[in-house]
Amino acid sequence: MSAASAKSSRDVLLRIHRDAQEYLRNQFAISWGPRYLASRGFTEVITQTWAIGYAPGNGTALFNHLCAKGHTVEQLQDAGLVVITRTGRPIDRFRDRITAPVLDEDGHIVAFIGRASPAAPPSTPKYLNSPNSDLYRKHEILFGLAQAESRLAVGAQPVLVEGLWDAIAVSTDYRFAGLAPCGTALTAHHVDALARRAPVRDLGVIAAFDSDPAGHRAMLSAYEKLTSVTDHTYAVRLPPGRDPADLLQIGGPDYVANALDGLSHLADFVVDAVLDQAATAPDGYRPLDHAEGRLHALRASTAVLIGKPAADVHRQIRRIAERLGETVPTVMAAYVDNPRREIDLASTGLPTSRQALLRSFDRTAATDDRRALSARPRSPDLAPSR
Repeated sequence: MSAASAKSSRDVLLRIHRDAQEYLRNQFAISWGPRYLASRGFTEVITQTWAIGYAPGNGTALFNHLCAKGHTVEQLQDAGLVVITRTGRPIDRFRDRITAPVLDEDGHIVAFIGRASPAAPPSTPKYLNSPNSDLYRKHEILFGLAQAESRLAVGAQPVLVEGLWDAIAVSTDYRFAGLAPCGTALTAHHVDALARRAPVRDLGVIAAFDSDPAGHRAMLSAYEKLTSVTDHTYAVRLPPGRDPADLLQIGGPDYVANALDGLSHLADFVVDAVLDQAATAPDGYRPLDHAEGRLHALRASTAVLIGKPAADVHRQIRRIAERLGETVPTVMAAYVDNPRREIDLASTGLPTSRQALLRSFDRTAATDDRRALSARPRSPDLAPSR
């Protein structure tokens, strides 16, 4: 396909998404959406700001509307808004769902996320995303990033969350910008996109994923990727079983903001999760009471520090020593000799010899981590937005 043809095709798909969004927005007010979202703490101002819409449930409402606008079945399939049944009948991909538009870095609508009705059968997927297309590659686009451009430009803190309602809940305070890799795990493409739009190297990033095994895995994945663009990574320990959208429903924007202000180091969260897993076994067996279990815990916890910022390595080696009842030299040796270490220590800013590394730990023993957290960069220009 020539460049001119590709641009023409892209322009058609963008126009389809604009036409779809106009229709979905008009349908929202007469749906169950406003009442449901109000019960979750999302005000009319919020739903208008985020352009929330509604896809009717009769199966062809959006299809019929877009066809009347002159779009063909093939174009609507390419846009990911129509699917063809086994009988050859075109139907809407999104049916009886609240919708939110997904924007690319230029602010164009390239996809939608749909939330099913609370009354839907249990077999119905709660969330449905547009499929990958020529416009939309979900592993590259963070939901909320385009909407947050103005606040990120003046220093709002990026906050990575799991879903779109969490991103919107976080963004009710103007000091924060909620971002979600909806429908997929956080990728290096997501992190690169964030780094292009926000001064994350100096400002840092907060991770606020759910407090469940999937959330713990997301935290570990986020730490692995975020340290490529910043040395300042933070975590919010959410109440068990709660996410930012739950906090908004319980206590409003102030409750969400208070939770986000209660930060710890993301490396703390990751190392604690690894050690907790290493200490867990069925039938009452206590792995850390045995030499092989302790060796596994040492290797697993130091492995997540390979190639990470020097400040994180210093802090976590001390924390691992405290949690396992080991000496700092023992944990340091496990780090230096870890089988997964594939990089030169010098690339992390750490000394290259074990002896010099130990001396460097001694010099940083008095670090006040609470002061380091409270002094994280924040823009004085920002004011809360309610």
